[in-house]
Amino acid sequence: MRPSSSFSEGAYMSESSSLSQIDSSTKLRILAAEDNETNQHLLTAMLRAPGYELVIAADGAEALALWVEGDFDLILMDMQMPVMDGLAATRAIRAQESTEPQSHIPIAMLTAHAGGEHVDLAEKAGVDSYITKPVIPRTLFDGIMKTIENVQAGDTDRMYMAVAN
Repeated sequence: MRPSSSFSEGAYMSESSSLSQIDSSTKLRILAAEDNETNQHLLTAMLRAPGYELVIAADGAEALALWVEGDFDLILMDMQMPVMDGLAATRAIRAQESTEPQSHIPIAMLTAHAGGEHVDLAEKAGVDSYITKPVIPRTLFDGIMKTIENVQAGDTDRMYMAVAN
């Protein structure tokens, strides 16, 4: 997602609404760690339209604190943020989860970096999926659903990658 001064929530809401049919009975609680205000608005428009609950964190440290306090179905984690980046936050979450064997929150990395090195870093940090920016609704919803399906099926050894077209 690129910052834009001409942001329009309506353009994303109409496409998001039609995509909510992926599983309209599932109302997810999603934590999004994203420092860019425009990207926060885009995620809000895309995810609230189908009725998902979205909580925004401005950096990885805030996301970590919210994850500890909250009960989330998924974390969307930006890779590069101030204070604590998405890789460090993911590693911290996975380290805390290691003390509770039944615990594994699905984490999808959101980033403009589609290169192999960044994918490798995300996978080593413990990310379950990798969604490239600019995020479009179909890519985001497909990435979210595939990430949750894989984690629920116990398939956490293989990372899913969704690339925006």
